[in-house]
Amino acid sequence: MRKRRVIIYDDEELILNMLGVFFRDRNYEVLSYREPVICPVYENNQKECSNDYPCADLIITDYKMPRMDGLTLLKYQEQNGCKLDIRNKALMTGFINDDELSEKIENLGCAFFYKPFSLSSLSDWIDGCEKQMDLSKRVGIIRKEPRITSNIKIAFSINTEDNVCEGLVTNYSDSGLCMTTNYQLVKGQTIKINTLLPNSLLKASVRWATMSEENYCVTGLSVA
Repeated sequence: MRKRRVIIYDDEELILNMLGVFFRDRNYEVLSYREPVICPVYENNQKECSNDYPCADLIITDYKMPRMDGLTLLKYQEQNGCKLDIRNKALMTGFINDDELSEKIENLGCAFFYKPFSLSSLSDWIDGCEKQMDLSKRVGIIRKEPRITSNIKIAFSINTEDNVCEGLVTNYSDSGLCMTTNYQLVKGQTIKINTLLPNSLLKASVRWATMSEENYCVTGLSVA
């Protein structure tokens, strides 16, 4: 039987690390990202979800994110075939005096937590969600290794060493990384990494790449 899985979206590294420790102590598999780059609805501009199974057992997202706010993300997921029950999703927000936002969250049906929130209140919600989880069913995104949240600036080159670009590694594993950069990368390209990384990755192949509304490239790479 597999572990329970949680996906966490927040652009604050402190929050990602804190929640990561909390969920790992509960024996969860944790996938954490600064923005929802692995969500098909987010990546494909609100088109139908292409996964046959839920991506996780829980999804927790911050409200304020660079390209799409968390409430809009959850709403689009509901409208476009996300396989995870909305009751197993939660929104975090610091906008405690926004009555209109509170009403929208309640109408959607997800849980919500006002920052700062206590881990005991989060635990109460998780306990309720766990009662309806079926760990005999598979999840839609398979990760063979944990991802470590990071904020590492790197230099990399494409084709020739003279063409040096800069990027920001937002998470990494033993065999790959996620990165943002002002340079538009294309699936299938191979890059040479000129900065020493904790996973010692020197060459990587672009597995996917998407452009944000702020005109920077969000990309996933693995060992070339």
